[in-house]
Amino acid sequence: MRQRIPLLTASLIATALAVLPACGGPPAKPLPRVPMAVLSKTRPFAAPAGSTKALLADLERAWPEVQRTLVELGEQTPHLLATGSDHYVQLHDPDLTISAIRLVAGRIRFGR
Repeated sequence: MRQRIPLLTASLIATALAVLPACGGPPAKPLPRVPMAVLSKTRPFAAPAGSTKALLADLERAWPEVQRTLVELGEQTPHLLATGSDHYVQLHDPDLTISAIRLVAGRIRFGR
């Protein structure tokens, strides 16, 4: 039976792969030049089962830099803070999530 990777872990892996070049890791393919927005949490991660306090502390320290790196990957990328949200911004602040989607869709529609 295969073990499922928790959503938080899968998301962190995807984010880490996107920013590895900035951290001195192996080069990744460049992202296409498309409009994007970065939504950031303001509350600590919800601790997945089996997570140590040390791991969570490391994640909390590294996360702001990871988010800044994502913002720097695109031109005029807004960095939106989801006040009161942990990692699952789409659940805790659906209005902000919808606004970010509309912003990106509008930029795509009008070629910005």
